[in-house]
Amino acid sequence: MKAKSRLKKSLKLEVGSLKLDKADLLNNRNSKFKPQTSWFIKYFRHLPTLLLSLQFYYLVYFIFIKVEPSQIRDYLLPHSYLPLQVAFFLSNFFLFTFVFLKTRRGLTTAFYLSLVLHLRLNFVVEPIWLLVLAIPFLIVELLATIIVRE
Repeated sequence: MKAKSRLKKSLKLEVGSLKLDKADLLNNRNSKFKPQTSWFIKYFRHLPTLLLSLQFYYLVYFIFIKVEPSQIRDYLLPHSYLPLQVAFFLSNFFLFTFVFLKTRRGLTTAFYLSLVLHLRLNFVVEPIWLLVLAIPFLIVELLATIIVRE
């Protein structure tokens, strides 16, 4: 004869007007109740991205101080300053990913700043037009935020 369990089959918890079922408590992805983590814990978990950004910023500093511009100007592509561009992009990507705690926002900001650096190195635009260039990036970020919320 099989022993009968004395445990309750369903566990229900009521906190104010919020009613939680055992399935809600076990399945955090679709849960109505999500434990709040402090901002310090969130940033502490993303600390390796900050450390990566500091290493890439050191590389940018090293390129500015120790390397002649003529040595890296035509690396792979003419007038591209590619080593500087890559180091600058990666440092900004990791820094703004850490600051915003969102990879998409870090990527958008890094793309914009890299575009600004590229245009300024090649003397293409005046500084006032850099604000006009920010408008498409802000629109893309706004649309992406609206789409994610829905």
